[in-house]
This record gives sequence, structure tokens and C-alpha cells, in this order.
Amino acid sequence: MPRKSAQRAFFGAWAFIALLGLVDWVWASAAGLSFVGWGRAGLGFGFLASIALFYRFTGRSSQLYEASHYTALWTAFTISAAIFTYLTASLKLPLHEVEFARLDAALGFDWYRWAESIKSHPALELLLLCAYNSFLPQIIGSIMYFASSPRSDRNNELLGGAMVSLLATAVLAGLLPAIGPHFPGAIPLCQRALIAVREGQSKFALAEMQGIITMPSYHTVLAILLIYVHRPPSRWFLPLAVLNALMLLSIPSEGPHYLVDMLAGGAVAAVSIPLTARALAPVTPHALAAGVRRRAIRRELAID
Repeated sequence: MPRKSAQRAFFGAWAFIALLGLVDWVWASAAGLSFVGWGRAGLGFGFLASIALFYRFTGRSSQLYEASHYTALWTAFTISAAIFTYLTASLKLPLHEVEFARLDAALGFDWYRWAESIKSHPALELLLLCAYNSFLPQIIGSIMYFASSPRSDRNNELLGGAMVSLLATAVLAGLLPAIGPHFPGAIPLCQRALIAVREGQSKFALAEMQGIITMPSYHTVLAILLIYVHRPPSRWFLPLAVLNALMLLSIPSEGPHYLVDMLAGGAVAAVSIPLTARALAPVTPHALAAGVRRRAIRRELAID
């Protein structure tokens, strides 16, 4: 990626995170929610940021600069995004469990039968659990791979897509909340966290925060996004396509999620990817001239 385009993407990402952080701060203050444990989070972020600054100003390695910079961006984004999901959940709108279960039934999907069939095969359950939890290593590995390859622009696609889709999934999850399917007496940690928010808990530790989005499934978005950014000529396309196909297969049982959560997550990904591509498109003289021509035509039509 040309240097100016890379710096424009970095600026846009930090601007997004700063704005989301401002929304978090204002909303949390108004809602009476507090988030603790900033010391450890700040230490980790500061370490990554200092590495990025060192390689940026010494010029010793552009690859290490990009890798550390993107890792710092992802760290800041993850914290602000997690807080945002808790804030949208604090709206405490009526749950939609019955509606989602009925939609699953209409699609011929029985979550309990599916989950029981997975549990009856321990080796398969372990494989799907590993695939489900692979998204963080995949993101870190992708950052390192793209930073050291000629296609460093793919890091912008990955981070930008994650940002756009997070806004959509968090807002929709707040407007259409659901605890999610589970076996009686076996409520997963993520669902317990959502219940705690809805029951009025006001203080949360950053290190203990869970992914509480039910519908749309953000895991589904990430799986599709990871496949997309590793499209050819990436040499990791085939193995990561297989891994993320397994991740998609794992989402209902390991999430746990309704099938309609996944379909909604797929729709979010289908919209977020082209929006991100358009936002990241380089501004060329040809594009500027085309924009001037379009504006001139609109003015002429308005005058007529």
C-alpha cells in the first residue's frame, strides 16, 4: 500500500476508536456503568504503542512497525468495542427468544438436537471448540502475515470490516436482545454476563468481559471476514477457509447461537465488506475528476 494511503487508513482507524471511546464514556456515565482494570489494559496497550513508535521513528523495520501498530489498534478497538456491547445491552429491551426459536423451527433447525448430537461425539466437539476459539490467533497471525507481505492493505480490510460490522451487530443486539439457547442449568459465561447487565450490575472488570452479542452472530462475521481477507493470492486461503468453515459449523453449539443469528451475521458481513472496501479505496486523480464531473452533472440537472 502507498505510504500516504497507509497513513490515511491509520488515521481513520484511530479516529473511529476515539469516537467510539467518547460514546462509551458519555453513555456509561449517563447509564451509571463503570469499567475497572484500566491499569493492566493500559500497560499492554502502552507496550505495543511504544514498539510501534520505536520502529516508526527509527525506520529500522516497516514490517515490525505495521505489525505492532495494527496490534495496538486491535487492542484499543477490542476494549472500546466490548464496552459498547455492554452499553447497548443495558437498554434492557424485551427479549426475543421465542421469536428466534420459532424462526429456527421454520427453517427446520432444532438447536437442542444439534447440540446433543455434537456432545455425543467428544472428538468432534473438541475440534469444533478449538475452531470456535481460533479467531484471536487467526487475527494475530493475519496481522503478522500481512504486515510482512506485499498485501499489507489486507490488514486495513480486516480491521475496517471488524469495526463496521461491530457497530451493526452491537446495535442490532441491543435492539433485538436474546440470551441465546442453552441446556437447563448450564448457562455459559457469555450468557451469564448478558444476564448480569440486564439485571442491573453496574461494575465490570475489563479482563473478565465476555462476548455478549447473540443476534447477529459476530463470530459469523469474523469467520467470513477472515476468509475474505485471505482470498488469493494469499497462500493461506485454503487452510483458513477450511478452519473458518469449521468455525461456522461450531457456532450454534459452541456459541451458543440460534441459526438465525448466523444468517443475520452473514448478512452483516455481506454489507460490511463492500462498505469497508469503498471507504478504503485510494483517492486517485481519476477518482477526483470523476467526482467533480458527477457533481457538475447534478448541478446542471438541478438548474434544469
